[in-house]
Amino acid sequence: METRKTVYSIIPVILLAIVGFLLYFKGLSFDFLTYRLDSPNTHRAFLIFGAIALPLILLLVSDKAFRDEPLHSKILMIGVSSFAASMNFYIHFIYIFSIVFTVCIAVNLYFERRLCRPTVFHILIFIYFIINLASLMWTSDWVSGIHYLKKDLSLVYVPLFFCMFSLRREQLRAILIAVGRWLMFFAFLSVCAWILESRALGLPLSESFGLTKHFLGNIVTPFAVVFSWSNFDHPTYVSIGLILGISILWYYVGKKRVTVSELVFGIVIVLFLSVITQSRFMLLAWAVANTIFVLYSLRKRKKAMIILICISVVSVAALLRLSPNITKSLFMDDVRKMHYSAAFEAIEENTWLGTGIGGMTKYINKDNPIYTPPISTFWAGHYHPHNQVIGDLMQTGILGLLSIISLIVYSLYTSISQRNILFFSFVIMYLLLMSIEMPLMVDQGLYYFVFVISLFTANRTENENYYKAINIWKGNT
Repeated sequence: METRKTVYSIIPVILLAIVGFLLYFKGLSFDFLTYRLDSPNTHRAFLIFGAIALPLILLLVSDKAFRDEPLHSKILMIGVSSFAASMNFYIHFIYIFSIVFTVCIAVNLYFERRLCRPTVFHILIFIYFIINLASLMWTSDWVSGIHYLKKDLSLVYVPLFFCMFSLRREQLRAILIAVGRWLMFFAFLSVCAWILESRALGLPLSESFGLTKHFLGNIVTPFAVVFSWSNFDHPTYVSIGLILGISILWYYVGKKRVTVSELVFGIVIVLFLSVITQSRFMLLAWAVANTIFVLYSLRKRKKAMIILICISVVSVAALLRLSPNITKSLFMDDVRKMHYSAAFEAIEENTWLGTGIGGMTKYINKDNPIYTPPISTFWAGHYHPHNQVIGDLMQTGILGLLSIISLIVYSLYTSISQRNILFFSFVIMYLLLMSIEMPLMVDQGLYYFVFVISLFTANRTENENYYKAINIWKGNT
């Protein structure tokens, strides 16, 4: 145990040394963007086996709890971990690892022969799906509605997965730590890709640093360079995994399962990525998550906690006073104002039933006079009002509004009643995300929401007979 903790405390130093090596030898470069186009199959194989499967298995094997499990439980833990990791990639990878997850569950179910009852969260998320499904009857855009309903199928089958197995606390701990460490490995690969891809494109690294959003060399977005090694580069949704990763490290540092050097490495590298990707949400979520865990770590030192809260409030107030455009640029920029105007126009006309799933395009489109140049001229990626609650009210009316509020309230209440600060921090991050985006209309946002909350609210197996069965299994093998 101590030997492995020592190894993990050294790994951040090794990773930083590799980054330093890449920075020092300025002749090193690699064009990942071209490589992805020229060798798609090789690149896909690298991501599946080299970036996801192999690192995760190595991380799991290093945990004694995983090694002590019977073979079918190990297979299940690998399935859960790999499915979680796949959410940081393009949707096709999520589908691939959904199949892997299904096979792993089937193997475990064959040996365990035990099903679990649906949780309250599963029921609430199923109601949300049924409301979306029913709204197809009055949508004005069937094609768009069917498209989004296909995405929503994850609201059915992911909770169904969780009714086919249960995890003990030690199994859950091993999975979360492995995923948290893997997410920091993901961040490390992104920093390396940023260095190598920038040189391949002839872009100075210093150009990535700036106080405002801008293209690098007027040709490419910074996040396309940073995540060039991957196949998904939306910084807001990549942020979900990265912030979850540092939250996991924070949580298990407190339980002495993760080293402080790993946590420091995670905090620094995610902050660095938020700067070079110019992601406002990543930076905000990073600040909020770290504040939550610092306050939690000081919960028994009331004076220190009060002082920190006061300093935080004064700092935020000063920042907003000196830079009032910060809040506006994140929550109420000109584009969002237009989206909200279109949304409330639709809500006024369809208060009770909404536009129907996919029907928001009747109002959110470049031909609506609400939208003015440049957004109406360069129309791309605008298909919802960038607010989950407003969007559900717009799309599925009063029932949709009540459904999403029920999901939010239940998740927040359960995280507090469990006294689970890791779960609580995830819910708070999603509340922030829902205030500026509609994550339940984006594949990665949808899967992360239903998977992580299902994981935290799932039934647990805490039976002494289970431990006896493991010892018997060991004796027989």
